Amino acid sequence: KNCFMTRLIILFAITIVTAPIVTFGQNKTYFGIEAAVTGDFYKINDNGGEIKKTPFTSGLWGINIKQEITNKLFLETGLIRKYYSDGVNFKKISSTSTNNEFNAWFIPIRFGASINLKKNKIFIVPVIGYNFCINSNYGEVGGTGASGFVGESNGDKVTYSYTSNYNLAKTFSLLQTGIGIEFKLFKTASLSFYSNYYFGFKKINVLDIKYSTNNSNTQSAEAISKSNMTSFGVQVKYPISNFWTKSK
Repeated sequence: KNCFMTRLIILFAITIVTAPIVTFGQNKTYFGIEAAVTGDFYKINDNGGEIKKTPFTSGLWGINIKQEITNKLFLETGLIRKYYSDGVNFKKISSTSTNNEFNAWFIPIRFGASINLKKNKIFIVPVIGYNFCINSNYGEVGGTGASGFVGESNGDKVTYSYTSNYNLAKTFSLLQTGIGIEFKLFKTASLSFYSNYYFGFKKINVLDIKYSTNNSNTQSAEAISKSNMTSFGVQVKYPISNFWTKSK
């Protein structure tokens, strides 16, 4: 795990150092911070048919470097910390049971465009990208889970237990598509609001679920995550290339 984190830090350090050097003429280099609320999706295999398929809320945050290729196209990379949630929701019950189970690091490579919407002050920004992801909790002994019951005032009650297994993949990949709206601030900085969808290929968490509705026979189910998720977030960027272009 320590070796993995060392490689991650070295890779990001190289990116930070080389990004300002590999400039494209007079195009700018931006440093940014970002944070988002995410919805984590699980595929449900349920013998009893009582589990509701809903995303679990979690989040991410990080820093990024954006390099303009032209005044309309750009490349972006960064370092993102992602928190994963899991749990179980039932069709007859309005309350939910969720837990933060494990965390991961993302190294994104994004390609995007800035489409002028109004007077070079407001832009529509579509992006596509690839994320190399590292499971921070891989190799820890066992998984986690929860047990208990949820109920309604009408008497409906579900008793449940589940265990999770996040030791399925040390690394995994995610494809990303998204769109945002960007506002120029003080002619230099920018503020963006965006939405993304991430699509994965490897199983990164599997929940083994047991439950009983209104004291009926125990049913079994499985919830599988490949890290498919949506994100709704905000970014703030500043053109750090101003520091060295002004000094020339």
